[in-house]
Amino acid sequence: MQKSYPTTLPDLRTALTQANSICIIEHVIDLNNTTIYIASNVVIRFEGGLIKDGTLFGNQVGTPTVLEVVGYNYVFDNVVLDGWWRGYCSDLFPVALSETSRHPSQMSLF
Repeated sequence: MQKSYPTTLPDLRTALTQANSICIIEHVIDLNNTTIYIASNVVIRFEGGLIKDGTLFGNQVGTPTVLEVVGYNYVFDNVVLDGWWRGYCSDLFPVALSETSRHPSQMSLF
């Protein structure tokens, strides 16, 4: 799987719309109230970063979009998650995220 390290909204949009990729978030990225539709087989791994102000639409075909949180608590601020998702915290245990659901604006996976 191809890895990317986006630091801006255009970088993030490119990373999340490429199938079979891992998007590693290390910075605060503002969605500017836009929606990103995520490609098939994408992992979003948070390593100290945050995504804010917008909507992420998880993959609807095949496997769910995967969230991984490594040693960091809050990963979203004012973000709506829609679509199909699966989450993991610190690579240790799964977190239940219901399919096609919306989540609170400050979401903690712990």
